[in-house]
Amino acid sequence: MKHPRYFLSLVLVFVTMVMAFGQKSTNPLSCENGIIQNSKSTKHKITEYTRLLSFTPEKLINYYKSRPYLEILAGLEQKDGLYFLNLIAKFESKDIKKSYGSINEKDFLRVTFLDGRHVFLRNLSISEAKLESLTGKTIYEAKFSIHKDDILLLESLLIDEIGILWSSGFESYPVAYVEFLNHHFQCLKK
Repeated sequence: MKHPRYFLSLVLVFVTMVMAFGQKSTNPLSCENGIIQNSKSTKHKITEYTRLLSFTPEKLINYYKSRPYLEILAGLEQKDGLYFLNLIAKFESKDIKKSYGSINEKDFLRVTFLDGRHVFLRNLSISEAKLESLTGKTIYEAKFSIHKDDILLLESLLIDEIGILWSSGFESYPVAYVEFLNHHFQCLKK
């Protein structure tokens, strides 16, 4: 028997296709305001960070009722023909480092698409936890390189989930903004 998430993925793809039939795709990311850095001399563009996902493990839902346990913001960067995914992971806890550790250099982020295919992006340098003293949130910032052979998939397919290899182990998260990469690549091309 197929996993229930598989059927949900098929329904989402079908609904997206039906809604898009005969219509121009709309991008909720304002590309005019979405490019936060654009240097023509160095061919460097960065899209603004937008929410990729919010996640709360089932066992913590009663405790985190009004806010997500984890929020991941991300944006794309293009510099001299190279592409990167910039990511900020915000945890609603100051004790996360004990559970998750860090994202080590050359560890990966896996992007899984609705059709089951996936792409691996590599972290460029170690990403340690930083505690935000005012909010008590733990923040991780990472930059993942995008291989040129993966760009076509990333800019054209819908995301189902992402997975991060933490120093404590691998964990995957369902993505709500399935067109995230499509929209950010559109902005970089303008």
